[in-house]
Amino acid sequence: MRITTVQHMNKETLRFSILGAALFVAGLLQFSGIAILGVAPNFVLVVIVMASLLLRDFWHILFLLSIAAFSLKFSPSAERDIVAFFLIGLALVVGERKLPWHTLVNGIFLILCATTALYLFVDRMAIVSLMFALELGYNVILTYALYHGLTSFRLFRHR
Repeated sequence: MRITTVQHMNKETLRFSILGAALFVAGLLQFSGIAILGVAPNFVLVVIVMASLLLRDFWHILFLLSIAAFSLKFSPSAERDIVAFFLIGLALVVGERKLPWHTLVNGIFLILCATTALYLFVDRMAIVSLMFALELGYNVILTYALYHGLTSFRLFRHR
């Protein structure tokens, strides 16, 4: 029994490390100015959704979420959009545990909800724009691709 616990902890730590590296890359991409048809996907939000789907340890997810929020806006004061990002991320973590569907369906549902919630908190008027629809589509595609990319490795197949 002890060996199983140690192996589980090592797998969880390795998942956390890989998702931490993915978050770092997502942060670089977020600030690189990559845009398709003038709209940039929310790379960081997609990685936070993946972390909520693929990690068991609440504290690991909370740490990644904190790093993500801090890196998005390095400022001594918490601004409205960063607070909204953090609270939406917390809702993702809690909500994911309650969803009944397959992990991929949960991920797509969560990215749809999270992207919509961010727009509702940050810029309500933009929610009826083409920009919102494109970002929503890009985020869903990235979630799908990242999920399949990560779960192709045995380490991520089962929580």
